[in-house]
Amino acid sequence: MAYRDGSKVSGVQRLDPPPPPLVLNEQDGSSATAKAVLSQPQMIATFPSRLMILPQLVDCDDQILVVGSTDLSRSRLVVIRLADILLHRQRPTTVVSLTTSDIGDHCLFFGMRSLAVSSKGGLPSIPRNTVILCDSIPGHLQQYNLADGTLSPACDGDIVRTPPPSPHSIVHHLVTCCYRYFWNKGLIYCTRTKPTWTTKNNKHLRFGA
Repeated sequence: MAYRDGSKVSGVQRLDPPPPPLVLNEQDGSSATAKAVLSQPQMIATFPSRLMILPQLVDCDDQILVVGSTDLSRSRLVVIRLADILLHRQRPTTVVSLTTSDIGDHCLFFGMRSLAVSSKGGLPSIPRNTVILCDSIPGHLQQYNLADGTLSPACDGDIVRTPPPSPHSIVHHLVTCCYRYFWNKGLIYCTRTKPTWTTKNNKHLRFGA
C-alpha cells in the first residue's frame, strides 16, 4: 500500500497475509487453535513527498505503478514504476528523475480503487497512455494525457446530476468498477447517487456495501 504521513518522505509498505493458525497439542491430548496474528507493515520503498501527493498503486501489465499528483486539483499527474523505486532505494532523491510519461497502450482509471485496461484487442475506444480521473473533476469525466499533460473529456454526459443515459459506454462501466458500492447493486456510477438499501426491519437505510 502507498503511504504518506505528512512528512517529507512518502513510501510503499508491504503487508504480508497472516500465517495459518497453529494447532497446539496439550498434555491431555486435546488441541487448541491459536489465533492468527497479523504482521506489521514493512516499508519497502520511499520517495520524496514533493514528488506526488495521495499516491495509489495500480497493477498494470504485470508491473506495479505508483500514481499520484503534484496538487489536490490533480492538474499534473505523476507515474513511476515501483520496480524503478526499488532499484534506487539507496538513493531516494534520484527517484524524481524516474517518472514516466509512457504507459504504452494502457489506460488507468483513478478512483476509490484504481485499475488498468488495455486499448488493444477488444477495447479500441479506450484512449492509450491516459489516466481517467473518476472523481476529481466536477461534472464530467476527464482524461489526462501523460504524453503532453493535457485534460480533455473522457466521454459525453453529465455524471453529477444524473446517471448517464443508456446505452452506457465502456468508459462508464469501467469507472463504475472503481466504486464497489455501485457495481455490486447494478448501478452506473454517478456522484450524486446514494447507493443505499433497506435493512430487514425496513426502517433503516445503509450506505455502501
